[in-house]
Amino acid sequence: MDNSSANTEVETTPKALEYITTVPPIGWLIGGLLGLMAFGAIPPSVGIFMGIAGFWFIRHLDAQRALEMAKARAASYCNTIGPVMVCSTSPDEGVESIRKRAEAWRESLRLSGNPYWDKIPIVEFPYSPMLFDTLQLSAGWNIYLHLSDARRHAENMKWYEGKCPNDLKGLFASAVLPVPKMET
Repeated sequence: MDNSSANTEVETTPKALEYITTVPPIGWLIGGLLGLMAFGAIPPSVGIFMGIAGFWFIRHLDAQRALEMAKARAASYCNTIGPVMVCSTSPDEGVESIRKRAEAWRESLRLSGNPYWDKIPIVEFPYSPMLFDTLQLSAGWNIYLHLSDARRHAENMKWYEGKCPNDLKGLFASAVLPVPKMET
């Protein structure tokens, strides 16, 4: 085998391993218990009891995982300390969708207990292809992405220099603003 083909071949996971991961844990539990009961390793009453206990345990783990995820999401809202840009996620997303997402952000900040929920600016920045020259429409989305990044930076600077509470300025500057360039 020559070196050129060695670099282009992609290793893949065997199909059997891919199928194993698609079976939910409850399927493995039921299959295992049915197998044990079929071979007489455990009586059916014990198998049914173990199935119910296993089902309850798996449900408990799923609920615990969902609760941890919800707590992590709430902590993200609670620890937000600067402007939130609500931008279009695709060229098809319109103004109403952006407005609803911005309102959802405001409500999530409030519900999370963020002490600055009413001070943090939520900036709506929907995509509008009509802002660009018709010859640039094919590049309009890329231009929009560039403009949204520039707007995010401008909003961060405006927040820092304007309405950012004094107790947040140091944290915001170290977490969000670019590192100042040192002259050598």
